[in-house]
Amino acid sequence: MGVLQRSGFTTTHIPLMRRLKQLTKFWLLGGMLLVNLANYGVASVLGRGLGPAAYAQINVIMTLFGLATLGSSFFQIQAARASLSLNNHAKLRQLRQIAWVVGALNGLLCAGLAGFWQNLFGTSPTPLLLLGFGLISYYPLGVERGIMQSQAAFGRLAGNLLLETMIRLAGAIIVLKLGLGVPSVSAVFAGSLLAAWSLSYIKPAITENVGSTSQLQPLGPLGLRMLGQGLILNSDLLLVTLWFSQHIAGQYAALGLIGRLGFFVSSTVATLGFAKLLRADKAKTEQRQAFWQSVAMILGIGIIFSLACWAMPNLLIKGLFGSAYLPIAGVLWRYAAIAGGYAVVNFLVAYQAAQQRQSGVWLTLGAGLGQVVLLIAAHQTINHVLNVQALIMLGLLATVCLSEWLERTKNRA
Repeated sequence: MGVLQRSGFTTTHIPLMRRLKQLTKFWLLGGMLLVNLANYGVASVLGRGLGPAAYAQINVIMTLFGLATLGSSFFQIQAARASLSLNNHAKLRQLRQIAWVVGALNGLLCAGLAGFWQNLFGTSPTPLLLLGFGLISYYPLGVERGIMQSQAAFGRLAGNLLLETMIRLAGAIIVLKLGLGVPSVSAVFAGSLLAAWSLSYIKPAITENVGSTSQLQPLGPLGLRMLGQGLILNSDLLLVTLWFSQHIAGQYAALGLIGRLGFFVSSTVATLGFAKLLRADKAKTEQRQAFWQSVAMILGIGIIFSLACWAMPNLLIKGLFGSAYLPIAGVLWRYAAIAGGYAVVNFLVAYQAAQQRQSGVWLTLGAGLGQVVLLIAAHQTINHVLNVQALIMLGLLATVCLSEWLERTKNRA
């Protein structure tokens, strides 16, 4: 009788369990959106409270942290793969050790070259020392989050992401209330990483079915794509800090943050469409429909946000950062349009990489390196900086779209 009861529970509640699993995925998506919004809240609070000059120094810390985020994400993906492979406990133990070594080297890089960074960016060495201390645990944190992801612990993953971000938001508010400076903000960043790591450990389950590992992307192309993305999204912020006054650099940092809001929203929302697209690989009609729906969604968000930046730039800038940043109002829509174009590129390259096509990966890396070279050659004014980014973005968008069109033409032949 007991066996019959257990069997009846399983068959009766399978639809319910499936719905609960889908619900946890929406929790993760909602958590990602909240994390992005909270990160914007941190930047907005600091920008309004500290003013453009001090915010330029904060932006160096935030940009370096953003680059480190790509490394942590790489470890997260690596851990998710390792969790689905044979002998996963040994592989994850080794990956944790590697993550700690990389984190320690990163910390030493920040600490050992603090004087160099100070001369380069004109910042105090203390914030860089504190950031380096926090980054030691950031890569191991990526490993733990990858294990959560592989075990579909989406609620716990979303909670850990929110914990990290909310600590930074609360810390930024406290720093301003107490009248503290840039080093305290860096200490808050480091503390948020340590707190998130301290509550992240998860014991990996023993894997019985490893057939899904063959469907995952190779790590080499993924790393190159992330490197190219990091150069495109962050190189202008760091380079502007080198060439312009701290006041202008702080205003440009606010410009970049507001202008990329549409990119982050569309990229997060497009995750749903991308998942649907990958599930539809056996039905060409459904696949094409999901593909164009995703592209249309990303384009729509980018166009609407760019128009909003063109129609009411003063309102957006004053609302998020304050009147001290209004000189950037005239070019806000241009930055938003550039970021919107890259959101389309990012989706197309991810889609191609999922199908084991790597042309977009190399194009993205080339575009990132090309942007650095051209910015070094032409950076007399902020308009020059935006012109270079627009040129790189249009060239990358055209070449990625061309490669996609050629692939589809070949498949129809």
